Amino acid sequence: MLLHERLGLRMKISARAARALDSFLEPSPLPDGSHLTKAAKRDLDALLAARVLVPESEAEDWDEGPLVGVGRGPAIGAPGGLGDLQRRVSARRFVVVGAPSEQGSHTASGAQHGPSLIRERFRYFGASSAVDAGTRLLDVDGRCVYTLPPSLGTIDVGDVRRVPGEGLSAFGARLQFVVDRAVAQGFTPITLGGDHAISLFPLRALLRHHAALGILHFDAHHDHYLDPSQPGPLSHASVFALAMREAGVRKLVQLGLRTLDVIPAGHRKRSDPRIHFVTARELSRRSPREVFARLPRDLPWYLSFDVDCMAPHLARETGTRELGGIAYYQGLDLIEHAARHLDIVGADFVEVARRDERVNHAAEIVARYVLALLLAKLPRARMTSYLYA
Repeated sequence: MLLHERLGLRMKISARAARALDSFLEPSPLPDGSHLTKAAKRDLDALLAARVLVPESEAEDWDEGPLVGVGRGPAIGAPGGLGDLQRRVSARRFVVVGAPSEQGSHTASGAQHGPSLIRERFRYFGASSAVDAGTRLLDVDGRCVYTLPPSLGTIDVGDVRRVPGEGLSAFGARLQFVVDRAVAQGFTPITLGGDHAISLFPLRALLRHHAALGILHFDAHHDHYLDPSQPGPLSHASVFALAMREAGVRKLVQLGLRTLDVIPAGHRKRSDPRIHFVTARELSRRSPREVFARLPRDLPWYLSFDVDCMAPHLARETGTRELGGIAYYQGLDLIEHAARHLDIVGADFVEVARRDERVNHAAEIVARYVLALLLAKLPRARMTSYLYA
């Protein structure tokens, strides 16, 4: 049995695999896969996936573990670590992980502060990590009463560890590892960004467990821009161009688009039958039922929410604002409808940035929408009175 608390690792291995590990007690090159038996190759792949074997240059980073816990700071649900995912109880359904990276942005956006800002605002909605089983939450605005599970049925494992000087791919590998662990244990992962580039890594983790996925993408921008001037193709502006290259992505439904884009000379129109979009203006004229009417209910969905889809006077604290956008209740109705009627297997909320304002309204909106996702399938009753004693 291999145990590593910081990696949440409790892994049974064969005697053959244990003997194979002896050759890596000192840094050693990986064996040539063409000379391995099928069983030995399976063992090697499992040890690499579990980060039992890592490149020598990354060994110290992985030994520290991929996460920094929330400590005594605000948490969404019960604070925990990867080891807690293996002690899953039926009432716990979600895992929250912060991805404090803005390496995918062209300029310093402030999005690295997003996870802490969202957690800070979440506690103002009354549903704290300390709630007991059977606690009821009165939603006067929605005219309903929710019965809450302990700690909202949620474990907050903290933030993905940032290593000075590393690139986005190294940070993303740790994020993908954490999300993969959560999904393998039956949890629905919710990632708090960070800029939108981080979305590719949870999506890849989910595709290891789902043969097909749809993506429900809230954004002012389509994020299909591939900028050859950037050092790598992945950025917050290209993430869905790359996501559509992933095997298993069946549909991309984009809500709230409203940019004005100049078409470079020589570019020709192309289309992808998997992509469907509803502009911000069109959304203002449609109900959630109409928006989601033709989406397949038998397809698992990944929800990706960029806060710049909101009207900029509501959510100023984001990097790339666009005139127009989604209103608060419109967004809340769309999130609730999607969470109640679609099979949402993962989500991210990104591009909340730090500004000088005393109250971060973008973080407040996102925190409320995260709560809506957590509450969507809990038992609820119609509110007939707000008076309780």
